[in-house]
Amino acid sequence: MNNKSKAKERELVVSGIEIKISRKRIKNAYIYVKPPEGEVLVSAPSSMSFADIVGFIDSKKEWIIKNREKIRHKPHNEKKASETGDVIYVWGKPYILNIVEGAERDGFEISEIFVELKVKGSSDEQKRGRLIKKFYAKLLKEKLDLRLPEWEEKTGLKSSSWTVRYMTSRWGSCNIRTKKLNFNTQLAEKDPRLLEYVILHELAHTKVANHGKEFKAILDRYMPDWKERRREL
Repeated sequence: MNNKSKAKERELVVSGIEIKISRKRIKNAYIYVKPPEGEVLVSAPSSMSFADIVGFIDSKKEWIIKNREKIRHKPHNEKKASETGDVIYVWGKPYILNIVEGAERDGFEISEIFVELKVKGSSDEQKRGRLIKKFYAKLLKEKLDLRLPEWEEKTGLKSSSWTVRYMTSRWGSCNIRTKKLNFNTQLAEKDPRLLEYVILHELAHTKVANHGKEFKAILDRYMPDWKERRREL
């Protein structure tokens, strides 16, 4: 980190780039480079010292600069990532999508910077879009297999079954009668904290059908910052 960098508790300027820092109740530190202007955000554990946060940012400086320039020079639109060079988000972290055609089988590999989409044979935008949705569905299922049972044990609220699917108007749903839960595959793009909120939200509906005082009391008890997470989502 150069000597011209200056630090504050809430922000840091590195090589002329302003980096906003927020402390949260999380285990690991994360860096986000947000389109369209390349805003850089760092989420760090509350227990992490400021010196360690600076060291973490310093170790990722080249990655920050490269991805910020990539995002700033890419036309901004609402189209989902499907081409090499597009920014694709996995659990809240931005990666560069790299399409590899002619692979033996369809699949994905995630590295520090890239999400590599391997396509058997050739592909078009629709095929790549379907594969990316399958990728997110796989990630979400793996996370739910671990986290949903833990939340059920913690709260005493039980679902009868659950599934994941691509949805355009909601992050999750609960059939009050059957207690079956549905989760939007697009949650795999978001910070895992937001998935935790959706899990608790839908589990609360297995007991309370509406969003009244009893429902909110459940959220308040098990996730005091649920309103903040809802705003982020």
